[in-house]
Amino acid sequence: MRIALFTAFLAVALAAYAGVARADALAAPTGLSPADGEDVRTPRPVLSWQPVPGADGGYRVAWAVNGGVEAETPVAPGSTAFSIVEALGADAHVVWRVRAVDAQSQPGPWSAPADFWSGRDNVAPDPASDLVALPEGAAVRLRWTASASPDLAGYQLYVRPEGGNYANPTVLGKATTWLVTGLDPALACDFMLTATDAAGNESVGVVATWRPGARVMLRGQPFTTIQAAIDAAQAGDVIELAAGTFLDGVALRPGVSLRGAGPGLTVIDATGFAAAVTLEASDASEGARSTLSNLMLKSGTAGVWGGVANVRLENVVICRVNGAGIRTDGGVLELARVTIAHCLRDGVDTGASGTIVDSMIFSNSGIGVSLRGDGSLTVRFTDLYDNLLGGVVGAEAGEGILNVASHFVSDATDDYRVLAGDPTVDAGDPASPFAAEPSPNGGRVNLGAFGNTAWATSTLPPAAGTQVSDGSSRGNSSSKANKYCVVATASFGSADQSPVAALRAFRDRVLRPLPAGQCAVGTYENAAAPVAREIGKSEVLRGLLRGLLK
Repeated sequence: MRIALFTAFLAVALAAYAGVARADALAAPTGLSPADGEDVRTPRPVLSWQPVPGADGGYRVAWAVNGGVEAETPVAPGSTAFSIVEALGADAHVVWRVRAVDAQSQPGPWSAPADFWSGRDNVAPDPASDLVALPEGAAVRLRWTASASPDLAGYQLYVRPEGGNYANPTVLGKATTWLVTGLDPALACDFMLTATDAAGNESVGVVATWRPGARVMLRGQPFTTIQAAIDAAQAGDVIELAAGTFLDGVALRPGVSLRGAGPGLTVIDATGFAAAVTLEASDASEGARSTLSNLMLKSGTAGVWGGVANVRLENVVICRVNGAGIRTDGGVLELARVTIAHCLRDGVDTGASGTIVDSMIFSNSGIGVSLRGDGSLTVRFTDLYDNLLGGVVGAEAGEGILNVASHFVSDATDDYRVLAGDPTVDAGDPASPFAAEPSPNGGRVNLGAFGNTAWATSTLPPAAGTQVSDGSSRGNSSSKANKYCVVATASFGSADQSPVAALRAFRDRVLRPLPAGQCAVGTYENAAAPVAREIGKSEVLRGLLRGLLK
């Protein structure tokens, strides 16, 4: 009996020992994939490994997500892959391992852990472009075109002495301009700008170099004058102008563009020149288009002059010109966010085709916008007022036309930023860009040269604002045309002459109170502007009319 019990015990012990030996004989799986911090694009990744001899009972896989509790699941014999069924979220970090199981369900040792990421954004954003560095007083103003990436978080700016080592970056927001101060005015500097996204990815850098004394830049190279840069430029080039005043008048080649530091910062004063910008003849193709932006053009006999030309103006002030603000004979003319004021002839005198939008044209001694010849010009979302001979003549006056006087920081010193609460704030085309305006911006662009810029006037909260009538008008008359008798004014050369004052008094005291008189006055005001313009050109006609009116 004792021998039988001993034999049975020995058999059980040997069997248990054999099972343990078989489990110990199972190797740890290798070749785990994904591993080594790999990025996996699918939210339900497949985990795989190399087969282990003797794994007749299959495998067991364990994994944890973002440091959480480890989950474990069996895998059937013969399979060396497992798919995580529950979708992983964005930026999921998974650590996993696997071990083999023998026919007696005894597990072998765990593999070395492997890790991977699922849904992680590791794609760098698009870089910014067109980085330029121009002096602004004792500092340097950087400006660039924004990255096109939708997940852009901001920019990082690296600075170094030219050819030296970059210092730690300055973290910027989403602005597209930055003022760098504290530089040594005797040393040239390199600036490198990178774009970053919310995941911390950083783009390649774009570089600009600033050298002391450089006010005109073309393709990163300084020039002593605007005209010298134009002469070296090719179609598609943009010439960058620093803040300050350039006493100059330039001839612009087709396809070459000028960009200043801002409509109140960079001034081309054409005193003694025929025009601030003379456009050389060009066709209507996109490649031949020149763009003038972020500038003030003043004095001279015209702000912009050309024959048949292709030009676009954005965020430009034209003021105090001794002729028309813009005069072209044909081609293409596009104005967006332009202010034209105090010109001695028309604000715009053109035979071109195009559009004027989100602009302000006022206090000019001729017509606000005059279209000649076969051109096709539409004026939309624009404030036209106090233009002596009328608002719009020949061109189409579309939607959003205002006829209301604005209030500026300083009209006398050509600071045409409007004051808070002005009716031109948030009065632009709803489809026009406005994001560059400071918050709160009302979700709509301001009229004039400072619309969609960092210098735009912010929107007043409703409780703080004052309701102002917009004085909307779609007609061709202006407030001055209604105030003055423009035909008589053209004949005598001044609205202050006594015959002109007598005619005004007769109109206001005798005609306007009567229905028939109102009709007559309205007919006169609609037709008066072009008649007055022709009379003003001819001394003979002026003399004849003076004789009749006396």
